[in-house]
This record gives sequence, structure tokens and C-alpha cells, in this order.
Amino acid sequence: MKIVTLKKKDAYDLSLVLGAIVNEQTPTLDFKDIIRLQKEANAIVASIKNFKDGYDVIVEERTQLGKIAQNKLSSFKEKEMKKVEKDGLDAGYKDRVEEYAKMVVDDLQNTINVDLQPKFDKLYSAIGEEEVKLEMEEDTLKATVDNFEKFAKEKYTNKSKMIEVYEALSSAK
Repeated sequence: MKIVTLKKKDAYDLSLVLGAIVNEQTPTLDFKDIIRLQKEANAIVASIKNFKDGYDVIVEERTQLGKIAQNKLSSFKEKEMKKVEKDGLDAGYKDRVEEYAKMVVDDLQNTINVDLQPKFDKLYSAIGEEEVKLEMEEDTLKATVDNFEKFAKEKYTNKSKMIEVYEALSSAK
């Protein structure tokens, strides 16, 4: 067994990357590697349950707020389109309603993101900074490192984080 020490936020990202590699690279991966990588992604998530649960709560709140806004906007559009049909308004009015609806959706999405970003920041700066020790069997670690080398660069937007995680994986003791 090898021990990999990561911050919980980095472990969460690693679990997402491993899951994405499994989903996207299944045709090119060895069956044993698919099983190893998916089991490792699951084990990582299990070891950072408090971080994942906090993340899921914020994402669910964002989803719910988005649904509420979308429903309200849909009823507005429906009402305005009935006006078009009933009052015989021109097609330009219909286009303006669509344009307005898109603008409102974009504005609401930005507002939701601004409101929720401090919650993400707090999660990442508190629980996300805690370290977790991940136990990996040598063959699982090797499969993780090999596939991380091949596919992780496509998944990480923060390349310095990707390098940190890679170094932690490749220097496991």
C-alpha cells in the first residue's frame, strides 16, 4: 500500500478527473484499469465525504434557484406569447420577448453565481484545506499515475494544481 496525501479540495478534483477519464476513455483503457480507476474515484469520494456533501449542498441550491428563475421566466414568456397571438402583435415583439428572456436568464445566472461563490470559497478555504491520506494499492497507483499523465491536462484548468496532484501521486510512499 502507498499513501498519497492531498488537500480535500484536490482529492475531490482528482476523483472527478478519474471519473471523467473512465467515462471518456473506456474504449482505450484496459478493463482492469477501468475498474481500478473507478474504484479509486469512489474511495476518494468516500474519504472526503464532508467536503463532497458541502459541495453538493451548494450545487443543489444553485440548481434550485435556477429552476425557480426558469419557471418564472417561462410563465412570463408564455403570457407574452399569448398576447402576441391574441392581440396580433408583430413578430418583432416576439423576438424582443425572447431577447429579454435571454438577458434575464443571463443576469439571474450571474446573480446566483455571485451569491453562491462565497459559499464555495468558504468550503474550499475551510474543509477543502484539510489534508486526507489516501491509501492506494501499488497497481492502482500506477494505473492512476499513468492515466493522469495521459489525460489529466485536458481536465484541469489550473495547471499548477494539476502538477501538485501529479507530484503527490508520483511521490507516494
